Amino acid sequence: MPRPIATLAVIALLSGACGGSSPNAPTPAPAPAPAPTPAPPPTQFELTGEWVRINSSFVDLDGMVVRVSGDGRQAQIVSAPANPYRFQADDVKWRSITRVSSTRFSFEDLVRQSGSGAMSYVAGFIDAQPNAAELSMTFPSTGTVQQWRRR
Repeated sequence: MPRPIATLAVIALLSGACGGSSPNAPTPAPAPAPAPTPAPPPTQFELTGEWVRINSSFVDLDGMVVRVSGDGRQAQIVSAPANPYRFQADDVKWRSITRVSSTRFSFEDLVRQSGSGAMSYVAGFIDAQPNAAELSMTFPSTGTVQQWRRR
């Protein structure tokens, strides 16, 4: 004798044939969350351009202008105020500029002796300031500092 349709529906429901699930069936795993969007790389500060010395341990050199051009590995003096150190246009003021991070550089700074003008270079660090229009320089061996502003 044929079974009534209601009985077949109950059998199908209990067996999962109609897309139902039994109370003991495992819960399907949730879909994986989308991967987070990676942060953009930090902007690399560029030294290229002209810089004016605005504050330093040797105030008679404030107002000096240097230009970083070409491959960015050195800066030449464009103009210098009258000074007892004999800095003049075309002197290589900064050399061996090397990027340490997106906003920090190591370099060597030209120093001259007062009166004689004898030259040497001292190691230091250039740090871009948050406003990107100013630099601060520190010289661990001498304890001197300089601040420069983009011209």
